[in-house]
Amino acid sequence: MSWRIFDNARIYTADAAGTWAEAMTAEDGRFVAVGSREAARAAAPPGTPVVDLGGRTVVPGLIDAHNHFLQTSYSLTWADARYPGVGSVEDLVGVIGRAAASQPAGRWIQAFGLDHAKFPDGPPTRTDLDRATTDHPVLVRHVSGHHALVNTPALRQRVGEDAADPQGGQLLRDGDGRLNGWCLDAAMELIIPVAVDVGNHGPNIHFEAALEDLVGALPNGSREYLSAGITTVCDAQVTSGS
Repeated sequence: MSWRIFDNARIYTADAAGTWAEAMTAEDGRFVAVGSREAARAAAPPGTPVVDLGGRTVVPGLIDAHNHFLQTSYSLTWADARYPGVGSVEDLVGVIGRAAASQPAGRWIQAFGLDHAKFPDGPPTRTDLDRATTDHPVLVRHVSGHHALVNTPALRQRVGEDAADPQGGQLLRDGDGRLNGWCLDAAMELIIPVAVDVGNHGPNIHFEAALEDLVGALPNGSREYLSAGITTVCDAQVTSGS
């Protein structure tokens, strides 16, 4: 059995009275006592290791009742285009270029979290992604989940240069009427292979992916969730598979 006493902390118990404790005892990952130092020590066998938390605050793990854990974990394997790490068009070109340099030609390069509203040099387009690579199709998902930006190889591979807007979506164009790489709402499904048709609901997070890629993404996803204090999730969109 593995016992631990956690001491010197501000522990919020979340009971009806809003009680704060100063120590707690755990056995095999389960809490058996929360309260005073004396109570925590009395609940454990002699010689139990004591972990000094240095006055830190401890709160119960968060439960996310509407989450997309599998898809989020998978997306964390992509290039990170989130602000402030990516704060300009040139930053984005650099991130995509570095990701492409580590992959063989022809393999899709994906990125997540683009927030171009914060860019001082305006929104990127397909030509900017083309500067990063034309040897790989590139797909960059917007932070909202409602938009995606692709480069020329991705656009030509999936929809062509003369694609029409689908119902519930839009393919943006430049001043000359040429597709600029932005795919909004339902137009994302022209670019992103998905396993489930959600109609015009909005973001479709049922990405097609190899089972080994999805399973392989779960350990890192779990660590990321736990680091944010999320210990339990209810995945809001899970489908049965054959």
